Amino acid sequence: MSANLLYVTINPARFEALKAICNDENYALTICAPENVDDCSAYDLIFCDAFSDFKPNVTSIPFVAIYDLLNIDEVDAALNSASIDVLSYPFGVVETAARLRCLSRLHMLQSELLNRTKVSPVKPDKTSVLVIGCDLACASIKAALSGAFDVECTRDDMTGLLRAAQGNWSTVILALNENSREPAPIIKQLRMLDQTRTTPVLIHTEEADSRCMAALLAGANDMATANCLPRGLIKRVAGLALRKAVLDALRADAASITPLSDFDHATGLPGPTQLQRSMQVSLERLKAQGKPASLLLVAVDRLQDTPESEPVSDAVMLALTQVLRRSLRGFDYACRFSADCFAVLMPGTDAKSAGIVAARICSEIKSEKVRLHDGRKDGTTASIGLATMAASGGAASVAELIVTARDSLDKAQAIGAAQIVAQELKLAA
Repeated sequence: MSANLLYVTINPARFEALKAICNDENYALTICAPENVDDCSAYDLIFCDAFSDFKPNVTSIPFVAIYDLLNIDEVDAALNSASIDVLSYPFGVVETAARLRCLSRLHMLQSELLNRTKVSPVKPDKTSVLVIGCDLACASIKAALSGAFDVECTRDDMTGLLRAAQGNWSTVILALNENSREPAPIIKQLRMLDQTRTTPVLIHTEEADSRCMAALLAGANDMATANCLPRGLIKRVAGLALRKAVLDALRADAASITPLSDFDHATGLPGPTQLQRSMQVSLERLKAQGKPASLLLVAVDRLQDTPESEPVSDAVMLALTQVLRRSLRGFDYACRFSADCFAVLMPGTDAKSAGIVAARICSEIKSEKVRLHDGRKDGTTASIGLATMAASGGAASVAELIVTARDSLDKAQAIGAAQIVAQELKLAA
């Protein structure tokens, strides 16, 4: 996902350090002195040094205060600011990258909700936090969050999963120490449950390690290390709770406008008419913001010894729906496009990022064992056609994006099973 970020600072060393992380994440970072800031509306995320007098003129854009961990005055200024989150300098690469992704996506979700409902961004009514981890780690987090949120702790993974599925949690925190089990399998199970599929997951750890990377890849939304101060952790959890509230509002809005006549009861997904309506709204908004969009068509490859005349079973399509839900972000829009094909609209996603997601979907589907109508279990594969509306070009029409994705899918299927073909639309502005 691409994003435009602004850092209001007069400190070139901090800017260059943050820019290096942004480049790795495919984000564009602009530097500006406080006195030269004009219009912030074009940005998805704004950073500012703790001592700066700058205040963003657009309240809907996430604002992050940056402080030097060794400077007590800067720490106090950042934690007492109206920012949605704080970052300590020198930057931890993994933690900062997670922050960039999480907060820029929060802004995209808020923009999407505002565009659909034309009302001010929602706020969480009540914030309840579930902490899963060892006694010592849980006690530390509960002490930091007490007074700000309702916190429940459980040290057993299975008990934690059951409690996560039973409650409407604003955030689930996985507390790690050196003896903790790998968190990635827990996150994958959380993402498979309808009750917790969109619940934000925060990794809390003593230091960033390979387990954190695996957890983020598995679907964790954010992470915090041991040097995250209590008030900083409160800001971080509040931001995730806001994300959950916005996602819930988006899902409620989608449910209210999806007619039963365009709803696939076998998979629980909307149909192609709703996709085209959503695409029209999203493409217009993304064009105005100068952002890309990608469309995936995911079609089931024929199993061996399966005649062309035999339709793909609902069991296969339902199993692949679960793969999509594990592989996509909360604001990606998936539908059942035809009897054997899904469509996925990915707002703000360029060709490179969409290609990574497509490869992950192909791999997950290939490893999925689906029970067929005659009782056999066999590996199912899918081919994917990808079309991307480039950020630098004009807006593609809904028809152009679908036709290009269809052409990509035809080319992929002509090559063989489990293939991906991508095309990018570079239109005149």
